[in-house]
Order: sequence, then C-alpha cells, then structure tokens
Amino acid sequence: MNILITGVTGALGKALVPRLATSGHKMFGLVRPKGGLNPHTRISKSKTINFHVVEGDVTCPLAGISGMDLVFLKHAPINMILHSAALISFDKVKVAETKQVNVNGVKNMLELAEMLNVRDFRHVSTAYIAGNATRLSENEFDLGQTWRNPYERSKFEGEKLVRLWAKQSDRRATIYRPSVIVGSHETGETTTYDGLYGFFRSIVVVDRLRKRLERELPLVSSHLTVYSSSFTKINIVPMDWLIGQLTLLLGLPAANTTYHLVHNNPPRVRWVIEKVLENLGITGMICASRKRAMFSHAHPMQNTLDEALQLFRPYLFHETEFVTGNIGKALGKKFETPPTINEKFLASILEYAIRTHWGKGGGK
Repeated sequence: MNILITGVTGALGKALVPRLATSGHKMFGLVRPKGGLNPHTRISKSKTINFHVVEGDVTCPLAGISGMDLVFLKHAPINMILHSAALISFDKVKVAETKQVNVNGVKNMLELAEMLNVRDFRHVSTAYIAGNATRLSENEFDLGQTWRNPYERSKFEGEKLVRLWAKQSDRRATIYRPSVIVGSHETGETTTYDGLYGFFRSIVVVDRLRKRLERELPLVSSHLTVYSSSFTKINIVPMDWLIGQLTLLLGLPAANTTYHLVHNNPPRVRWVIEKVLENLGITGMICASRKRAMFSHAHPMQNTLDEALQLFRPYLFHETEFVTGNIGKALGKKFETPPTINEKFLASILEYAIRTHWGKGGGK
C-alpha cells in the first residue's frame, strides 16, 4: 500500500515507519520545517527504504502541501492516511497550541483525504479521552465525561471529527487508543520525553534543588512528599510492544473499529513512584495519600514539588478501566499481551533517560 503518515519525527512515527516500510508498504512522510532545518535535513539520518519525504504541516489547510506535491500524491495514489501527529501537553497555557495540532490538525488531514480521494483513514487517538470516567470500552466514546487537561479534551475532539467523517457511506476510519507510552521493553530506548517522563524528570529536578537548599539551610524535616493514591493503577505500555501490535492492525482491511492498545495488568502508581525514587537513589522523598499532621514543619521545597507535579495529579488519584476485546478478535493468535511492567523494566527506561539527559540535557 501507499501510506501517507504524519508524526514521523515523533517517537511513535520514528519506530513505526521502518516496520511498515520493511513490510512492503511505500511510505510518504509528512514533515514540517523546524529550527531552520528543512524536512529532508530533519530526517537525513533515516535509512528507511520505501520512504519519501513530503513537506507540510498538519496545522495548515490541506496540511500545507504544495500544489505540485498534491498532484504527485494524487497520482501515487495514496491508499491510506495514518495520522499519528499530536502535541502531548497538559499545560493550560498551551490550550490554543494543543487544539491547533490535535483538533485542527485532524480536520486538515481529513480534508486532505477528501482531496486525494482516500477512503481509509487510520487515527492514533488515546485511551485517555476517557477523562474522569471510571470505565471505557472500545465501543464507547462520549460518556458525558469531563477532561483533566487540554490534551485529553483535544484528543476527544479530534477523534470526534474522525468518527463524523467515517459516517459517510464510502469511508472507513480505524481508531487506535494507546495508553501511556514509554520506552522499549528490550532496551529502554525512547526518542521523546513527555508524559510519564515529564513526571519523572520533575522529581529529579526538585530533588536537586532540595539538596542544594539543604546544604545552605538547616531544616527541621528533610523529607518531601509525593502525594498519590495507594491503590490507583497507571496504564503503561512499552513502545516496542505497541509498534508490533499496531503494525499488524494496520495490515488489516479498513473498518470503522476502535482498538485499545493498553496493558491488561497495569501497576499501581504508588509502586511505580517508589521504585523510581529507589532507582534514582532519592532518599529524601516519601509517598503518602494525603498530608499528614505529623509534618508540622513543612519543607520549604514542598510547595515547589506540589506545583511541579500538579499537571500529573489526576493520574495519581484517578484510574480508568480500559476494556479490550476488539484487538484480540482481530489479531487472533498473533495478539500478544504486553510485557510485565516490573522493576527491571522501570530501571531500564530510567537509565536510558538519564544517559541521554532526558532528551535535552540536565539529567540527574
């Protein structure tokens, strides 16, 4: 198939494109100029076969593709559009930017699909369109839920556009809803450091500030507290497992179907935090479900930690059950359950993040 794919410079796209290309598909990657670099330069290190760069930007009408390239794509022709580009930001300051990418970007890609006469649209959404709902099945969408941040809301609105598009008789849309994506189960490797990595890094940064402060100021209490539920679970899936299952799903005929790419046995968030603190060698932090009266003298850095983790707080106290079934039926014996999220795996993704300085320098 000839597949036009967005998000090829993101973690998911970088891992997925080589797998699809080696499966015999011809890939057309939509890449925008950035940081003074043109699209070809941005991915010049890629040695993927059957891959062609198309300059464009999902936030622009018809994805900002030039008239010449539109003609080229129309005559290719493109059989499928895989839209995986997204902005993962929980920050309310970036509401407009998040909506521009995650909602308007979907709208522009659907209009491009019409222009190119593509009737097979594959959309990477997120299981966290569930918002504050306690349960979400693959066959459910609008439950009257509310959303905890601009990212969740924008992904819900983007998925809604895809569903409306697919209601027309000659169109098919397949929606993929992964949970929290982290590095490879085999190597810990990742190319982006948002989501859960932002939570880990915030702890590291505040711990460094705490140690600096304690060298200068005698404190009554030297402990900081990460507040989290003792029973809430967090749904984490390794990138390599996700790519393997997604590649198989993309090979199936187009259908108006939704697939949850989530973990069947997610770990408790308290356990994850404690293992992260242990692995990073942080001894000045503890976990608790609520503020305790015993800490009568608050650590001067506690407010700093609370503020740093505020964006992640909903995921530390609220759990959604993601019901699966469609993926098992679709893949049959090829379906694989996700690898166990154990201490060894957490250590590997942390080690990689620290070794690569969290993607931009300044790690522990």
